[in-house]
Amino acid sequence: MCINSGKVKYCEKHNIERSIKKRSNRSDEYYCKQCKNEKQRERNYILKVNNPEWVAKQNYKNNLTKEDKILKSKEYNRNYKKTEKNRDYNLAKLKCKESNLYCVECNINRVYGKKICKKCDLKIRYINANKYLSTCLFCKNTFGIDTKLFNRDYFKRINLFCSLKCCNDYKKYKYELNYNNFKNNEEKINRKREYDRILWTKKRLNNPEALKQAQEKYLNSEKVKAKKLEYNQGKHSNIYCIKCNENRVYGKYYCEDCKKILRIVNKHDFISVCKHCNKEFGLDVKISNYNKVYRLNKYCSIECNKQSIKECIDRNRNDYKKTETYKKAQAERKRNGTYRKRVIKNGNRYELITRRVLFQRFNYICQGCNIKCVHPNKNNYNEHNCATIDHIKPISKGGSHTYDNTQLLCRKCNIMKSNKENYFEHKQRAKQLELQFPLTMVKHNIGEQLALFEQGYGA
Repeated sequence: MCINSGKVKYCEKHNIERSIKKRSNRSDEYYCKQCKNEKQRERNYILKVNNPEWVAKQNYKNNLTKEDKILKSKEYNRNYKKTEKNRDYNLAKLKCKESNLYCVECNINRVYGKKICKKCDLKIRYINANKYLSTCLFCKNTFGIDTKLFNRDYFKRINLFCSLKCCNDYKKYKYELNYNNFKNNEEKINRKREYDRILWTKKRLNNPEALKQAQEKYLNSEKVKAKKLEYNQGKHSNIYCIKCNENRVYGKYYCEDCKKILRIVNKHDFISVCKHCNKEFGLDVKISNYNKVYRLNKYCSIECNKQSIKECIDRNRNDYKKTETYKKAQAERKRNGTYRKRVIKNGNRYELITRRVLFQRFNYICQGCNIKCVHPNKNNYNEHNCATIDHIKPISKGGSHTYDNTQLLCRKCNIMKSNKENYFEHKQRAKQLELQFPLTMVKHNIGEQLALFEQGYGA
């Protein structure tokens, strides 16, 4: 029900102004918005209770368990995703995203349906909050937003100090001021001593580990600190190198450059003679040649070092030329060189062949007479069982100098073959027949056996 208070009418129940105008069809009783909604809910509930389908649905829901409700909700969500409503909603979302992809101010960070990214938003808020000018506590200079934005990542008290240096200097100044006030005031010192004495007596009575704590106190005392300072010789007080006083060091005496010089002085503090030019030189030359010359005591300069290395290489080369291995290698090169000229003239393929590799491939067995051969030397070079290289297709008839076209023959077989092709073919066929037909070899001669083999008996 509503009450008249002059021109305005108020509801008794909710104490809100009326929102429904007077009409001729209805009585003078009016309701506010909340009363109207309550009345409408009651009507809808009465209609639902009279509907048997709605009542059956409610009873079915009340009888369901938690697991069944979860499964039903999942099925409902699946079906809802397939509907046109959900598709239209997703399309509208994508359109909003594509309309404003990047930030308006920075145009770098990506946004979805907004104009400004988080970083730019925080920056704008910070600028609006700190627009005013401020003065530094240490240097008393005025500064604005530009310096505040610059110093925002370095320290916290941006409105009080103009730079990080001023902030650190102010802390040092305050610490020194407090320390001097405490040092000059004897009352504070005595009070602290009494407090420490009472505290330590309590700890010793209550704790059995009083000895350890007393030892720790002794280690932190001024006597021990004085001894440590004498031992370290002011490591932390000397920020720069003791010798050069230019390079900065942290907890050490000397920089790396000075350490190198000291090493040379300790090890090579004597006059030495150059190996190449026989000149005398001292420490100054050795310091200048550090990390340039291989041995500081042997050579006076880089040129002497290089020339001595060249001489050593030439000497070793001349010694190697006198050895037998070099002579053998040179002889093989000459031998291959003669083949090379002949092969290249005919326009065939050439390959460098070493005798030892080729002989080991055939296991030092002659391919003509199956005799075990010997590697060639000065003594056995002209003997019958000396191993030699033979070209299957001779070079004079267009053969190549490669591993495929070479084989091992003894000296006798190689002389017999000379420049013929397929000279040992009938012997190889006879061997094959002996392996396949060992009984027929007694009855027939070799010529008859070859004829039989060609006709097809060998297969």
